[in-house]
Formats: sequence, structure tokens, C-alpha cells
Amino acid sequence: MKADLLGIKKILRDYPIEEERMDEFYQSKFSQFAIVSYGTAILTVFANFMYFFTDCQIFGRFAYETLLPRLSILLPLALVLLLPVFTRDYHTLTSSLYLIPHAAMWSTVWAIYYLPNRDFAREGFIIMQFSFLAIGMAAPIKTHIELHSLYIVDIILSNALLHYKTFWMMLTLSVPVYIGICIVLFFIELVSRKLWVTEQKLDNKSKRDNLTQIYNRNMLNDLVYPGTYQFRWEDETWCLMFDIDHFKKVNDVYGHEIGDEVLKMCVENVHSMIRKSDYFIRYGGEEFVIFLIRTNREQVMNIAERIRRGVEESKNGITHVTISVGFAPYKDDYMEAIKHADQALFFVKENGRNAVGDYEVLCQRGVVGDDEVVEPLEPV
Repeated sequence: MKADLLGIKKILRDYPIEEERMDEFYQSKFSQFAIVSYGTAILTVFANFMYFFTDCQIFGRFAYETLLPRLSILLPLALVLLLPVFTRDYHTLTSSLYLIPHAAMWSTVWAIYYLPNRDFAREGFIIMQFSFLAIGMAAPIKTHIELHSLYIVDIILSNALLHYKTFWMMLTLSVPVYIGICIVLFFIELVSRKLWVTEQKLDNKSKRDNLTQIYNRNMLNDLVYPGTYQFRWEDETWCLMFDIDHFKKVNDVYGHEIGDEVLKMCVENVHSMIRKSDYFIRYGGEEFVIFLIRTNREQVMNIAERIRRGVEESKNGITHVTISVGFAPYKDDYMEAIKHADQALFFVKENGRNAVGDYEVLCQRGVVGDDEVVEPLEPV
């Protein structure tokens, strides 16, 4: 009998994450729990310093011997708080956070070395485990298992120096707590996984055209710097725009349901002729935009003509379909690139359709301008 009482297999099955997207997931998880982990790091340092007053109680006087050990943890805290200025990478930041509980351990070991009574070390070390729990929320579970396990190593190494009377009790208490924390964090990661995958599905749905399943205009917001029309990449990019010739007639003759099928088959045909790195967007109705990245003018012309010819030669079993295409270079403003590609497309449609128009060539010929398309001349 196969049992999945805790729903682990179901979550892993129903909320899969591709291997190449795991870094994206863990970066998101880190951002989600960063405030908890950094807050815990600061509280751990504060609590460690407060133990100085316990030291004073044990000595029955001002415990000047343990003041420096208790303050020494400020150095790793400064490093941990400074790192986010230089990097946002979760690998580096999560690993650095584990410095704090380990530094707190060794700060305590240093202080205990001077104490006349070391009987309270066991309780102090167990309390330290809560710091690992909170910091581990932001880390990949594998990273946590590895870095938290060094806590056991800390106890073993410090015993060689301090010779705890209750050493074996420390281990028998600490190991189950360590295992329990790892299990708790495993389930926290499962819940985070479920939420992240669900969020990605909803986000993806909001950026996909319901009919064709290619991107819609909302996708453009993710490609640009906030508040601008400038893409986040520096590679040479071209905007290609096309629409289906006489598509209104297809709807009028065959009905909108058949028209939708024709549209989907046309999109599938075009999609098969572009790269995965290109952005294919339904801009509105039967108008589509493709942003071709790392492409020069000659390549764009070849791609545009290949797409036009591929659609013209395709057979959908319903009606013959052709498209008109216009393209223009992107120059740090995608709206301007779309506008120029649209002008080239308009010129093609006014001059017989089923052809490709190059905006810059048409500009040189004086048949299109920055503001509007002028009277059409010969088709290009």
C-alpha cells in the first residue's frame, strides 16, 4: 500500500519546478524570508551579548573576562549586514547568515572558557538551535542541512577544549532537535514551492493570450526598466509586426469559431519559425509583434520573408491565408519600434499585401515618416 499521508509526493507531482528554474525559486524564497532571517541574526547577536549579564551573575561581579568574547560576534554581523550592498545572490547571502549562529556558538565557547561554572552550556547551545530554525527559512533545505550540521561539529570541537561534564547529553539532546528543525524546514520549503508555482501559473496566465497561448501586451511590462519603454538587455533588437490579410472576410464567411482556428494555426506556424529567445506577442485582434533579439537587418529580412512565405504555403484545410509584414529597429524605446514597424506594415497593406516592408528603406524612399505614412508608391 502506497501511502502519502503528509501529501509530499502530491505536492512534488502537482507543483513541479524545472531544474533550470530552481535558482529562480530559491531566490524568491530568500526574498520572502529575508526579513525573518536578518531579524533573527540581529536578535541572536543581541541575545548573545545579553548573556554577559548571566556571566556577571555566575562570577558574582563584573565579568570583564567575557566582555570581549561576547562582543566579538559584532564582527561577523557587520559582514553579514554589509554583503547585500554588493550582491543579491541567495547562494552568498544565505550562506553568510549561518555565520551568525556559528559565531554565537564560538563566542559562547570563548566566554565559557573563563566561567567557573560551565553547567549552563548545554541549555545555551540548545536555545541556539532556534536561530538556525529562523535563518534556515530563507535557505534551500539542502544548504541548511549541510550548514546546520556543523553545529554538531562545533560541540564536538569545543568539547576538546572545555571537556563538558554533560558532553554526551549535549549530543543526545542536540541531534534530535537538529533533525526536527530540518524536517520543519523541509515542510516550509514544500509550502513555499506550492505557493511559488501557483503564483507563477497565475502570473503566466495573465501574460498569455487565451486563444493562441502566446504572450499578450502585459508581458512587455516585464521586459523593460520600470517607468520606461527600454528593454533590460543591450543586444541588438528588431521589431517585426504582421497581421493576417483580409481576416475579417474569414470571420464573415466561416464564422468566428472557424476564424479562431485559422488564427491559431497561423500562430503555430509562425511560432515554429522563430527562436525561443524571441518574444512573440499578440498585440491586438489579428495583429502580432515579434521582438527578435541578437539579430541584424539581413537576418530580420530573411526571417520576415521566411515567415511570410511559410504562412502563404501552409495549408489549414479551411482557406488560403497570407500575412503582411513590417519591421523596424528597436532603439531604446519599444513603443517607437512598434510604431515604425506598424507604418511599414501599413504601407505593405496599402500596396497589395502579402509582402515584407523595411521601415528604414521606406524612410529613405520618403514613403513613410516619423509621424505618419504618406501616399503609397511602389510596394517594397
